[in-house]
Amino acid sequence: LLPVAPSQLEGGGYVNIGGSFLRQRREAKAFGRLIHGWFELIDWLPASGEVSAKLSLEKAIEYARRLGLNEKQSQKAFERFVEFTASAPAQSVLIEAEYSKSVSEWLGNLPLDPVRLSREVRNEQPIAHRDPTQQRVLSGTIDRLIVHREGSTPVAADIIDYKTDPCAEFDEAFIREKRDFYSPQLAAYADAVATMFRIPPAHIRKRLLMVAPGHLIEVDEVLIESAS
Repeated sequence: LLPVAPSQLEGGGYVNIGGSFLRQRREAKAFGRLIHGWFELIDWLPASGEVSAKLSLEKAIEYARRLGLNEKQSQKAFERFVEFTASAPAQSVLIEAEYSKSVSEWLGNLPLDPVRLSREVRNEQPIAHRDPTQQRVLSGTIDRLIVHREGSTPVAADIIDYKTDPCAEFDEAFIREKRDFYSPQLAAYADAVATMFRIPPAHIRKRLLMVAPGHLIEVDEVLIESAS
């Protein structure tokens, strides 16, 4: 079986190998790694949304230095990160009270007992899933996985994937492009989660958090949540 990372399924696997494109891609990946690393340190932000409660500037800069950024670059990146987390969509997945509000309708439509429900945040959740239809093993990590349990039994899951793609205009064309491009990756994540946790596929939600400047895209349907 061929080992494949779900991220390799983005856009159906096509890669432009032009030199300028690759340089830009490397820079984008470095910035993406930094943002993902900072997000990994956050389970829930406090109600105020104060990032420093979970990630101090000093800790953020130290992490950025390990990726090769100097102090000035690190501070600028951290300022952008704080802006990202201040957006309404970001807070709807990072502040527990806001998250509860945002998923109440979704969970309410599932045959679950709300009194017995609890949730668990799993950042950078490793996955490994055998895909017999393609003769390959999918392995990678999910940026943010929120597992909902009824008693001790996993009954639903919310997959949130952070993306740092630039966004000139958040419109229907942008939404369609990102949904089409990232849908194979998130479908692979959902297959893995369904198998690992024995959760019905219909109980798994897949979303993209476009962190600049702050938009949530529901992958399975045209549902938009954007910064106010």
